[in-house]
Amino acid sequence: MRHILKLLPLLLLPILALAALEVPVDLQVSILKKVLKFDSTLPDAEHCAVLVVHSGDAKTANALAGAFKGAGFKPVVCEVGALPGALAGAKVAYFCPGAESAAGKLPGGVLSLCGTRSAVEQNRVAVGVGMVDAKPKLLVSLSAYTACGHSIDSQVLGLAKIIR
Repeated sequence: MRHILKLLPLLLLPILALAALEVPVDLQVSILKKVLKFDSTLPDAEHCAVLVVHSGDAKTANALAGAFKGAGFKPVVCEVGALPGALAGAKVAYFCPGAESAAGKLPGGVLSLCGTRSAVEQNRVAVGVGMVDAKPKLLVSLSAYTACGHSIDSQVLGLAKIIR
């Protein structure tokens, strides 16, 4: 019994990481896909490559990559330590829970996305989907968005909670 109790945290880690996502994965990807269509700096935004960055939780990253692939994107999963080499021309990077601090290491031209409200509110990530008043809400950090060199249509900003 003691051996099982020692393994319990390892077995629960993937479940807890997915629970850290405030909005279900498929709904996040659906919302983000619509937003990316309004980014004038992304040619073929609906089918672009999306780098899914994680900090040790490959299960959550693979679940997100599956959702992105199902929505027509070309996802590539990488761990935070492999981020510089994995970029290879990517214009969009999604940061899993716990990996958002690495968004500050992105070169110009790469748009950062996440599924946690706090990372956007702290201006670490440009676009996120989080819960606001018990409803899924698009969140946009204007400073992070402009810092990455991307441009978004003002129609989208009218639908989002803007973080300055």
